[in-house]
Amino acid sequence: MCAMGKRLEDVSSVQISGCELECLNRTYRHEPGAFGAFKDPAAPASHWLYYAADSRWHFGSSFSKNVGHLATALRSPVCNGSSLPPPDSAPWEERVLLFGRVVGFKSSPARVRCEFLEECQAAWKAAQSSGACHAIHVTNCEISEVNALYDLLTSEDGQAPKFRQRGKDVWLYYAIDGRWHFGGGSAAAQNLPGHRFRSGECKVGTLPVDISSWEVRDMRDLRSGSKRPSFTASSARLVRLASDDWSWCKDVWSAAAAVEISGARCGDANGCYELQHCRRESDGSPVFKHRTAKCWLYFASDQRWYAGGDADDMNLWASRGLLRSSTCAAGTLPGEIDAWEEKSSLYGGYVRTKACRVSSIPGPELRICKAAVIAAPAAVQVSGAAADNWNGTYFRQVHSSCPTRLPTFCKTEADAWLYQCDDGRWYVGQKKHKDKRCAGRGLRSSVCDVGVLPFLAAWDEHRWRYTMPLFEPAKHVKLLLED
Repeated sequence: MCAMGKRLEDVSSVQISGCELECLNRTYRHEPGAFGAFKDPAAPASHWLYYAADSRWHFGSSFSKNVGHLATALRSPVCNGSSLPPPDSAPWEERVLLFGRVVGFKSSPARVRCEFLEECQAAWKAAQSSGACHAIHVTNCEISEVNALYDLLTSEDGQAPKFRQRGKDVWLYYAIDGRWHFGGGSAAAQNLPGHRFRSGECKVGTLPVDISSWEVRDMRDLRSGSKRPSFTASSARLVRLASDDWSWCKDVWSAAAAVEISGARCGDANGCYELQHCRRESDGSPVFKHRTAKCWLYFASDQRWYAGGDADDMNLWASRGLLRSSTCAAGTLPGEIDAWEEKSSLYGGYVRTKACRVSSIPGPELRICKAAVIAAPAAVQVSGAAADNWNGTYFRQVHSSCPTRLPTFCKTEADAWLYQCDDGRWYVGQKKHKDKRCAGRGLRSSVCDVGVLPFLAAWDEHRWRYTMPLFEPAKHVKLLLED
């Protein structure tokens, strides 16, 4: 029913149901820039609900709307153009055809309901604050692909939440027809109805775990290839999962600021993985990024840790990587697991490895205090180098990961970086050397303690002699605080 005192501009959508012609039962959304017209975004062709010259609302195509056709399949009683579409208390009319010609109109059992933007936003805010769940577990569905865990993804304020299946780009989302649907990422992005698994009609603000009636696509309908999907009742159950398995570990940095992997046959998986600032939103699990390579260490949907996957694998909980752990409970850090497996092209899967060692490095053992990172100067001045491109002001660049080493410093007008390597020396070099944490082709300091800037260090400068690179002492190089 339309609320009193509401204006046409306040309407978010108009839902029509109960018509004898099934194609008329649709949800029409407000179209920006089209006053007095609502569009059905789910229709394969453009279908509109528009106000015409006869002071009635009509259902028709884009052509009918543009030319102002009046003999449309559905029309409202006479009403004011600035008012809302009349509700079902005022009888709508459906077109009567005889041998393909319009002979008149008859009363329609259509039910018309308007949804208002402010009310929809308030309903979803209330649902998320009072009954939002961390994840949903779907079981007993006749379609096996639907049975899985779905994680809550953050949505815009006042919008319906969406749930993504772990490890796959399939979703549970609230569509424009007023139902929750199972569908792919493109359909979920546009809130279009799916064609395999859906809920019964529900009010705005209803979460999927609060719905008891679900429907699944009729298999006979699938085999016949019918374009109009039909659904039958489903025995699927949706269970709310509100707990956070990682909530015990509030300060992961103290337990594992980095993870060191060694001994793997695939050398790309070996190395130091640094803890990242941002945890994964879906479950709160920590993620680690390789210090020099673009690969990740993350907890996947099959309850294993995987090393060697890329950023897309990490975001989708994909069970892919060069190295994986044995099955473990959520909340277990990589250094606590003894059994690991390597990917083998020979056997077409994963095989147990005994040589691989995975150990966690607690933050305090790195001998770098967070306070020291915060206290690092905003800029430093390098002077006295024979190659003038290394001289200048270097500005602090804070790492995206949790502090496992001091920030690097960058010269903004050139590809020049000041950074510390694992050998304890500070180097001035190019970005490619900084990313690999290797000796640059610029300046090199004497060995410094980890976390100590080389203000008092002796410096060497890179030289080429007979095509052989070497470092020679540079007496005039100085590193000073920038005023």
